[in-house]
Amino acid sequence: MVLSEPVAVPDCGKGPVGLGRRGVIAVAAIALAYTVVYSALSIWRHSIYNSSMYDLALFDQLIWNMAHGRFFESSIKGFNYLGDHVSPILILLTPLYWIWEDVRILLVFQSAAIAAAAFPFAAAATGALRSRTAGVMMAAVFLLYPNLGYVNLFDFHPEILLVPIFTFVVFFQRRGRPWAAAACALLALTVKEDAAITAACFGLYLFFAAGARAPGAVVATVSAAWFLVAMNVIIPANKPSGASDGYLYIERYAHLGASLPEVLRNALLHPVKALVEPYRWWKGVTALRMFVPVAFLPFVGWPLFLVAVPVLAYSYISSYIAQFDLRFQYVTIAVPFILFAALDGAVFVKKRLDGLAAVRRIVWLSAPRSAVVVAAALLALNGFSVYWVVNSHRQNKTFARHYNESAIREALGLIPKDASVATINTLGPQLAHRRTLEFAVPFEPHWYHYKKLGLPLYSEAEYQLFDQVDARWTARGSAQRISDLKTNLGYETLYHRDRVVLLKMAEGAGPR
Repeated sequence: MVLSEPVAVPDCGKGPVGLGRRGVIAVAAIALAYTVVYSALSIWRHSIYNSSMYDLALFDQLIWNMAHGRFFESSIKGFNYLGDHVSPILILLTPLYWIWEDVRILLVFQSAAIAAAAFPFAAAATGALRSRTAGVMMAAVFLLYPNLGYVNLFDFHPEILLVPIFTFVVFFQRRGRPWAAAACALLALTVKEDAAITAACFGLYLFFAAGARAPGAVVATVSAAWFLVAMNVIIPANKPSGASDGYLYIERYAHLGASLPEVLRNALLHPVKALVEPYRWWKGVTALRMFVPVAFLPFVGWPLFLVAVPVLAYSYISSYIAQFDLRFQYVTIAVPFILFAALDGAVFVKKRLDGLAAVRRIVWLSAPRSAVVVAAALLALNGFSVYWVVNSHRQNKTFARHYNESAIREALGLIPKDASVATINTLGPQLAHRRTLEFAVPFEPHWYHYKKLGLPLYSEAEYQLFDQVDARWTARGSAQRISDLKTNLGYETLYHRDRVVLLKMAEGAGPR
């Protein structure tokens, strides 16, 4: 059903937004449905012990600590979080915990933040495609994009906030408000240090492609300066004493060199090697999953797509599979620019269809029906891509219950709220509202961090909780650690049922 007659606004999106009351209501309904469904799925995943210490408990504890006046304190990291990443925007989330001190509010907020981005995108699509119906359909295209579905169901990450922020950045630029776009781009700097790279690229886009020289120069300059300060001042100053110098994640680029300058030099001199050497076939799969849902249209709308190229480049030359995998948060920074570039490509296709309809006198393909046809094709592709998201979670049993849930609940109930605890990755989110929460066994993907940062491999917290059924993401088996705790450190078994083991430090003993 066509919502109304096509809106006569220029392709650049200037002038009236054009969604109208009925269009706004339709987008609101889509956004609300998205928020409810993804919030419910995320909360369910957490409630059945399938969320993770990395990263839900990490950010839950961070925000909980700041809500209680402890600035970026993180026992999970083992040092101040600013020594790892610079995300001051998390401070703005602390009032959420004054309203409801529960991690579920963070999961609902994440879904709502993504859903909010549908409004500016739908408004821009309405103006560009000159059809309210097509604009509303493009809101659904936006929210069904597979990376957003994957990441929304994978704990919580501050990178998700870049989705609405960068969406408004492009929206304001297309509405002829470059300074508003610049302000939003500078807000993006507070989300994470590498967002400065994308923000700087957008500043260059404003300067060279959009003709907004002053705002573009400000964004590019401030972003570059902030990146240097974050990487060379803030992060080193907050690393633990005894940590080695240099970029913490340089091992992900070891095939290109041992230092950041060497990696950058070799990536520029040997781009093919940088791209294809690690995980060759899976990179191709993830690239297809990134661009098939948008019919490769970002390459047609290439000027804006160029803004996303640097983040995609340093993600795809990494040997760390999660960094270039659509199922994780690393490439989420690029999503708004991919989708807006796809919108530009859709406008190009629409014009060609309009021309074809005029020449061949194809009435059903003439404007505004051509816009609806293009939007429907993209909606069908993204609807199909939901299969990838669903199948991935089915294979990983994301929403499957554990047979020993009752034992887990009983063990959790025996741990005092203020006690120090060490546990496995999947039980951490249930215990994050305390000052000391640590890994009982080293987290496998970050194994090299322990040595590099001078951190102890094992915790001697008062309580040690293990689920021996779930051994995911552990560098060494929990059985050996349980034996060591009982035999060598004097821990006592407080609870043991269905392979759930809770140990307590013996009376009179203490950390050594």
